[in-house]
Amino acid sequence: MPSQESTSIVRLARPSSTLVNMSSNASVDIQRIVAGEVSRRPRQAQQTIDRTIAAIISVEKDVRFFSATLRSLLAQKLLPGTIVIADCTGGTSQPMRTGFPVSRSSESVTVEVGRVTQEASERVDVQLVRASGAASFSDAVDKALEYASLPASVRALWLLHDDSRPVGSNCLETLVEAWRNTPTVSLIGAKQLDWSGSALHSVGAYAGRHRLETLVVDGEPDQEQYDGRGDVFAVSLAGALLPLQTIKEIGNVNKWFGTFSEGADFSRRISQSGGRVIVVPQARIAHRRARFEGVRTRGGEPVDEETPMDVVAPVLDAGQKYYYTDTRVPFWPLIWLASLFRALWDAVGALISKDPWRAWCALCLPWRALSDFPQMVRARSRQHSRRGAAWNTIVADRAQIAQWHKRCNAFESQRNTVLLGPLAKSHLRSRAVRRFGAAALMAVVAFAVVVALNWRAFGKVWGGASIYSSLLLPSAVDFTTLLSSATTPWAFGIGVGVAAPPAPWLMVWLAASVLTLGHPVVALSMMFFLAAPAMALAFWALAGVFTRSDPVRVVVGLLWVAVGLAFGVFGDANLPMLMVMVFLPAAFAFTFRALGLYNTEDLVRPHSSVQAVACAALCFAIVTACEPQLLLALMVCLIFFLFVVRSHRTMLLLIPLPSLAVLAPTIVDAVRCGTQGVWRQLFADVLVPQSSSTVSSLSFLQVMLRAFGLPKESDMAMQSFGQWGPELIAVLIVFGTLAVFAVVSLLLPFALRASRIMWVVALVGFVSALAACRIGVAVQGTTTYAGSVLPGIALAFMALLACSCIVAGGAVKRFVPLRVSASDEELSEDETKNGSKMRGAAVKTGRAALVVLLALITVVAGAFGIRHRDNNLGVSEGGLPMVTTDYLQNKGDRRVLALEAISPNSIEYSVMRSRRGDLVDASPSWKARQVSGNNDVATDLLAKASTELLANGGDDAIDSIAKLGFGGIYVSTDSSMADKDSTLRLISNINASDGVQSLVTNSSGTYYRLTKIDESEQGVSSQAEEEARNGGWRKAWLFSLFVVVVIYMLVAIPRTRKYSQEQA
Repeated sequence: MPSQESTSIVRLARPSSTLVNMSSNASVDIQRIVAGEVSRRPRQAQQTIDRTIAAIISVEKDVRFFSATLRSLLAQKLLPGTIVIADCTGGTSQPMRTGFPVSRSSESVTVEVGRVTQEASERVDVQLVRASGAASFSDAVDKALEYASLPASVRALWLLHDDSRPVGSNCLETLVEAWRNTPTVSLIGAKQLDWSGSALHSVGAYAGRHRLETLVVDGEPDQEQYDGRGDVFAVSLAGALLPLQTIKEIGNVNKWFGTFSEGADFSRRISQSGGRVIVVPQARIAHRRARFEGVRTRGGEPVDEETPMDVVAPVLDAGQKYYYTDTRVPFWPLIWLASLFRALWDAVGALISKDPWRAWCALCLPWRALSDFPQMVRARSRQHSRRGAAWNTIVADRAQIAQWHKRCNAFESQRNTVLLGPLAKSHLRSRAVRRFGAAALMAVVAFAVVVALNWRAFGKVWGGASIYSSLLLPSAVDFTTLLSSATTPWAFGIGVGVAAPPAPWLMVWLAASVLTLGHPVVALSMMFFLAAPAMALAFWALAGVFTRSDPVRVVVGLLWVAVGLAFGVFGDANLPMLMVMVFLPAAFAFTFRALGLYNTEDLVRPHSSVQAVACAALCFAIVTACEPQLLLALMVCLIFFLFVVRSHRTMLLLIPLPSLAVLAPTIVDAVRCGTQGVWRQLFADVLVPQSSSTVSSLSFLQVMLRAFGLPKESDMAMQSFGQWGPELIAVLIVFGTLAVFAVVSLLLPFALRASRIMWVVALVGFVSALAACRIGVAVQGTTTYAGSVLPGIALAFMALLACSCIVAGGAVKRFVPLRVSASDEELSEDETKNGSKMRGAAVKTGRAALVVLLALITVVAGAFGIRHRDNNLGVSEGGLPMVTTDYLQNKGDRRVLALEAISPNSIEYSVMRSRRGDLVDASPSWKARQVSGNNDVATDLLAKASTELLANGGDDAIDSIAKLGFGGIYVSTDSSMADKDSTLRLISNINASDGVQSLVTNSSGTYYRLTKIDESEQGVSSQAEEEARNGGWRKAWLFSLFVVVVIYMLVAIPRTRKYSQEQA
């Protein structure tokens, strides 16, 4: 294409060069850089021009490195006769040309308007051409050559990226000299250095096992240790000298391989055809590798160097392209099958290495190979057509590769290890001993308090007895039954069974049972008694995000346990709320650590962590499984986090996935049957409804009173102040003090972001509690019970306590390597920053006062919980008679109807499939359906038959129960709620009925066997249950849940090598 010269020539301040005005259609940045560098180029008398060389520089939208590259090129002693700048930005629509003269001698040169005397100087031609839409570096070169006007004298191309600058003024001269000394060489490469020109990237590469091996430790200092290399298998195209004769013989570079592997493929084709590829270590190229190191997008946009992109996907893809095209096509099917297992292995390794994106890319790699199959065949055929030529390559043997890997690992370990002196290590060690010692003592105190309050139960539960309370049903379930109930969308304890999503809390119970080696009953006791120390440690960890003061962290940890006592979650054995109060602070602590928003000990820097993301996600999954209503509140908090944090937003979006996976059946059922009111199950749990938790529109104060177990103020006013006054004062003291601390935290300039986050969390928690008390989740008789306000109030109190920790300040113990006097030994962070000992002393005094005040609140809250909350925790050692238990255990579809006469006109029944009325059969979904008026036919029949037996007996009632598949009836007589006369009448009516046989009578009750149907044929219908168990939806859910949990657990596995100095 003909060149287009501008019609005007300007005289520059320095008369040794002229610049042609470029068109306004060109990229403004590139035009400005070219004009500036040409005008400022150094004047060297020794500069000469080689008309046989043309330099090509590809430039993208990221022009941060282009000026340095062009400046280095113009400073070469040997200049190319033509410099072609390939504009990949799309800003150049037509080719443009400029140039500058190069003096032949050091004498002054006369420059006339419009003409430079040819006797005095030679001219370097600079062309700016379009290369928009280039898929790779070689594609940009090909497009540029289509538009550039190269002289016929050009015999070789000097290829440069915009981020690959020549180091020194003799780089091109060295390459050309090597070419002249070995004119038969096909490709000449240069030593690749980092951008500073001091560290090595590569000095050529050798052929490995279907890959390239540089045998150079990337990043090691350049000490000319590899300058003896010459013939190699491959070189980088950046800075390479490419003779045009090679292109005629070998063909163009294959752009399909992409920038990362096209040079490797081109070098391989040369070597396979018998050509020579050499590296000239004396020619050095400082290569920024912007796209490879993630500081440039695929489209050429700049990326902040502080937060580079992850480019593992194109790197893995480039390696796979090279691997397949380096093997014979008949072996590709076997290679692809093997790659499936390799991808799984690599994915697991990447997850353990805390690199989930690399794991995902590894899993996608085999399927990417399928889409690349046609291009791989064509690329392979270009090699096969030249296989007849001489095959002279330089191959790296196994010993060399093994030695190279050892040196790489040693260098990587040295670079990632934080080197600390003995004094610094001693400082961190002493801080760790004090910190973890205080945390251990705190956990022991919390555990001792709970054991002391429940000593009788503590001595019995380890023998197989089940804990229970007025809210928590006892259990005698085995692990297999629990597993089935937790993973099957079927409510086994409702009539003969109904289709309903399993209670999400069963997943938490199932996980705890795994820790107790398959003993679910022991798991309940473990969760109860270990909850207190776990709660204290969880909040101790959350407090460590905001302050490093050991006294503050210990006191707020104990205060969190005291708040649990005040809420009554220990006295009522409210296991779902206990697990919420254990894992909610831990989840937020991991979230802050995932974002790098936390305080650390001196000498240790905070950093973001994918591992913390996985831990936070698993903790939130447990929280939402225990109390699904918190899912909505936490999603609002997540959205606020996305607006507040400046980076790592993708990691935040990964946190809800395990929660959504666990709650998937509940969420799908709530959406699918939302018009039937089933969405209410999101506010329900597995506990028995409290008599005081009726649906009502409560005010904020009334919600607080309900959370602490106090009556409404209207009911409180009818009673004496002496009865409720101290409790009310205690509640006001606890909440009022924490509210004051929360307000103060908003005024602290060093913690604006953290305090605002916690305030939003507190407000969301209070709103959630106000909504829960207005939503009915269960019905008994004519009374509708509301959802629990405790989850929302606990979320709010956690945020308020966190604000108290913010008020304490960072309290970082500074490391002072020199010995100082005793009076100056305890320098605080505030003293260091402000240089005022008086201010530092005031801060420490205020922090001590805060500790004392929080300790007093802990005592008040704990005393309130012990005094006001009646401990109704019990231990169930009995259950159904042994003969009944044996009957139920023989077949999974057998059921027994348990009856309890409450009054002459009221009777309660439950469906038994284990020794005790089981917690595993609780169904929040079914409770929500009952609120909306949905009933089950079998349930109605059981209710009618039970009422008939209490009223006057009758054979029809026994027949109805037997036809449903029940094999027996158990009448409870030792319950505190049972009416003695009504119980005697019920027993009498059953004895008078046909088809029953009394087998066992003891102080606990009487068991009757139903004899109208043979025992071998007894059992409820399991056809619908099997359909639910074998449904495709259940299998898809369990598979997805398994994959998500395994992935997050692999990422959450602690690592011991990297960041080993990080503090808790």
